Amino acid sequence: MRSILVGIPVIYCEDCVYQCINSVESQADEVFIIDNNSTTAIKEIISGKNVLTNSTNVFVNPAWNQIMEKFLTSAHDYLIILNSDLVLKPGILNKIRETDIDYEKTIMLPNPVNEFSVNPPNTVNEIPGGFPGIMIVLSKEMCKAVYPIPTGLKLWFGDDWIFGKLKNLNYALNIYSEMEVIHINGGSRSIFNLPNYTDIIEEDKVIWETVKHLINI
Repeated sequence: MRSILVGIPVIYCEDCVYQCINSVESQADEVFIIDNNSTTAIKEIISGKNVLTNSTNVFVNPAWNQIMEKFLTSAHDYLIILNSDLVLKPGILNKIRETDIDYEKTIMLPNPVNEFSVNPPNTVNEIPGGFPGIMIVLSKEMCKAVYPIPTGLKLWFGDDWIFGKLKNLNYALNIYSEMEVIHINGGSRSIFNLPNYTDIIEEDKVIWETVKHLINI
């Protein structure tokens, strides 16, 4: 049976983090949390768990790199990168373990409940920063292909990078509606609580223009 590591960056919204971790712990083989200089309340929630603590907020994409680095040195078969404002429905990870899906050729993103329609871009340039990286499932080979997300990208384009690299290697994108997750109060997502997040995204757009060609190398 496939072994699954779930990686979750956390920083704000303690209620979201609590519900997210609570939904994952009973299902995953290992849960790895990146503490991006989170609030005191969240530090209490994750106390005693498997946590890598950053003294400052390194932002989302660097945290994803830390999660992928952990996975690549582990014995787990699959990695799930999960947003901290998502709740996994009971049994979803067993479906991933047991369903007859060609995981070596699949990027899997479940549709979030009560959320906008997920319409992934046909090309990596079509909707910059708009790819729905809410829950990404990676095998070891897939992770090796996309790690690391380029230095400098903080909030945006990490999911575009993963999608673009894997699509260029002929991996297929599949959205499995039967593996739904619940998006908790989308308006309170951590990214919107970050100071100057719009400026950071604008910086990411500039950096993205300098690195996106690397997808095709």
